[in-house]
Amino acid sequence: MDPRNALRGEVEHFLPEKDIYNFELLVTPETRQVYKDEQLILTDRAGWGFQFDRAVLDEFTVEHFTSSRHISKLIS
Repeated sequence: MDPRNALRGEVEHFLPEKDIYNFELLVTPETRQVYKDEQLILTDRAGWGFQFDRAVLDEFTVEHFTSSRHISKLIS
């Protein structure tokens, strides 16, 4: 982002449906960022305003990748 644009309130963002952007896929759908009319809609949720999706995060644990079920999928 060009620092000169910061004064105009421009925010660099990526949309999961058209960009390579995996972070939005790790949070619950109801806490994903919302863009409308080329503007980021701010949330009134506490903290950063998102909540991680535990089920999705569990797919990336060491236990998941070392489970016999996962390994059998890789082999077949």
